[in-house]
Amino acid sequence: MSCTLISGGTSSDPQVQEMERRVEEQERIANEAELRAKSEKQELEARKLRLKAAKNEAKARNM
Repeated sequence: MSCTLISGGTSSDPQVQEMERRVEEQERIANEAELRAKSEKQELEARKLRLKAAKNEAKARNM
């Protein structure tokens, strides 16, 4: 069975096209997950800084 390539380097085989579509979708999902994880990490760091500031403030009040 031969596979013909059309312009853009994509296959005309429906099975290959479906696999390409799934790979692209999974890449998109993975990229979104990475962005969410980065955002969550930044939010965590901000919370840690606020906690540290609150502890320092509480410590200063008790002196």
